[in-house]
Amino acid sequence: MRQASLILSLLFSTNLLAQGPSGALGRFKAAFSGGQKTYRTFDDKQRALDAIKRFDSVSVTRALITAYATLEQELTPYAEKRRKLLPRSNSGLTYPLRMKLQPIRNLQDGILDALAMQKANASLQAMMKSLLRSKKNLPLTLQITLANCAGKLDAKELNNLLRKVGKKKDNDEESMVLLKLFTRLGFRAQGAGPWVLQRLQSKNLDVRTEAVLALASLRWPPSLEPLMDRLPKETGRLRDLIADTLAQFTGRSLGPSRKSWRDWLQKEGAPYLSGETELGDTLPTQKKSRPAEGTGTYFDIPQDGASILYVFDVSLSMKAILKRRPGRRGGAAQEKERRIDRLMRELAKALEALTPNKKFNLLGFANRLYRFADKQQPATPKNIESAKTWLKGLQLKFQTNIYDALDLAFYSAGRGSRDRYYPLTVDTIFFLSDGAPTRPKRTVKGRGRGLSGDVPDEILSAVRRWNPLRRIRIHTVGLGIRGPKANGFLRQLAKENGGTYVRR
Repeated sequence: MRQASLILSLLFSTNLLAQGPSGALGRFKAAFSGGQKTYRTFDDKQRALDAIKRFDSVSVTRALITAYATLEQELTPYAEKRRKLLPRSNSGLTYPLRMKLQPIRNLQDGILDALAMQKANASLQAMMKSLLRSKKNLPLTLQITLANCAGKLDAKELNNLLRKVGKKKDNDEESMVLLKLFTRLGFRAQGAGPWVLQRLQSKNLDVRTEAVLALASLRWPPSLEPLMDRLPKETGRLRDLIADTLAQFTGRSLGPSRKSWRDWLQKEGAPYLSGETELGDTLPTQKKSRPAEGTGTYFDIPQDGASILYVFDVSLSMKAILKRRPGRRGGAAQEKERRIDRLMRELAKALEALTPNKKFNLLGFANRLYRFADKQQPATPKNIESAKTWLKGLQLKFQTNIYDALDLAFYSAGRGSRDRYYPLTVDTIFFLSDGAPTRPKRTVKGRGRGLSGDVPDEILSAVRRWNPLRRIRIHTVGLGIRGPKANGFLRQLAKENGGTYVRR
């Protein structure tokens, strides 16, 4: 029976591939119509998607966009139910919902790949029309993919796009997507320079940050003076980003002082303003600077965020002793220390270094999740002492449930169940683990005992969706980790989210 089923599946797949674009498109639309549970019909949908990928046309592009949005509607109830369960339930209750979400996400990833393969100018135009007419509230990740495809437009269509954008009234979400688009287009999108400069005046910090990144990519001479004038109005990371952008443009490292940059502009800036000297695209070599005073560090990573969420492993393996090297010149080995004790020591030091104008929260994970507070807390002496007391009460449990920990971390940061732009309350996550991710075992009936290894690529894919604009920086710490698998996962998690990875 099993062999016969496999043969029928292969024959069905071959039949799909043999069809022309019209037949494949019809089957695709039928497979992705609403009302069919994906976890039951995944194979049929996957075959239909594989068949349609071969074709490049406006009708295929529109069908892919519609299918993605339909899948988003299907998964939202599951995501919302998980959101409510995560803070108070163990993985045995949350994992079945993830099993229903995962095939939907896999298909969505496949659709994004298919859209990225579209090259015909008519197909690209259809994507841009869908993006600029986003009254249908397309999912944010889909919008970003459509924007990325604009890099393949020819010069004429690109100019048409820039003219339309210049007349467009947009909200914060649309601004963020379009700014990402211009960052990708770089020098080719200089015609959008005036529109991007207007976003420097936005009340939304995220929009202003994306505007600076876009200007850094555009390398548009009229942006020099507005960027200099913005320096005294910004603080923290955005001010440093503006200073770095000016350094990139000019090859000078003058820091965040508006006066220093204005003095330079008066003496040497005329060729840059006129376009006679092209703005640079590489930062000048700089000596490694120390963390700003008062920020403190966490495992030697500067705490430069304004609102920090510490996510850390409290699985049973954290009882293990950290291996230490012998002291120098034959001295005695250092005193043995458990992983959990090192974590608590570093957390206490990091919290005590926070200034009252910063915010923080704590999230421990094992087979369930443990959160210090429902929302970010001001780093007052009273709150820090309460947090240290809370840490002392944590008990180690089995499992390394990294997927749920990161899911709740982004919900705690302000993300909703729908894939769209949300104002965030967290700008930095410090994530620590001492091993590879695990999840409950799965049986045919959906139940089982014990644990199995989780799939790092699934977690990374989920984080890309939870942090599509990379507004949250994720630093990672591998504590006592051995082997390339866990180290590779943590290193990649930090790399994809603008953070630093350290191993201790």
